[in-house]
Amino acid sequence: MSIVRWSDRFNLDIAAIDDAHRHLFETLDRLHAELLGERRRPVIQSILDYMADYTRTHFAEEEALMAQMHDPALERHRAAHRALVDRLARIAADWRSGDAHASVEFFGFLLGDWLWRHIMEVDMKLRTHAPDDRHAADT
Repeated sequence: MSIVRWSDRFNLDIAAIDDAHRHLFETLDRLHAELLGERRRPVIQSILDYMADYTRTHFAEEEALMAQMHDPALERHRAAHRALVDRLARIAADWRSGDAHASVEFFGFLLGDWLWRHIMEVDMKLRTHAPDDRHAADT
């Protein structure tokens, strides 16, 4: 059972970012399946660590694109990214230290703060600054 599904409403129409967001959805779904299934602690920890690392990489790519587009909201976006990465790192550390509730907080954080607020309210603003050739990677 999938907890989150990719939907076209999440598309920014910027291929690299949309692909990264899709990948994050898939990884989150794998974590959810593990938590509902066998609940293997090493697997869960591995997915949490991967999500933290991948998110840092994704945010760096997003910020580089924003810099290239001369997006006036870049510094505000960077600050939001730092706050999200810090929170993700704290949740992963809590899980490592034995806090079983950290996975619940993780889902609340990702489904609320990250998926909905960040993609729909913050990242969507990238559409207005994206270059006209943003689909070039699709061809």
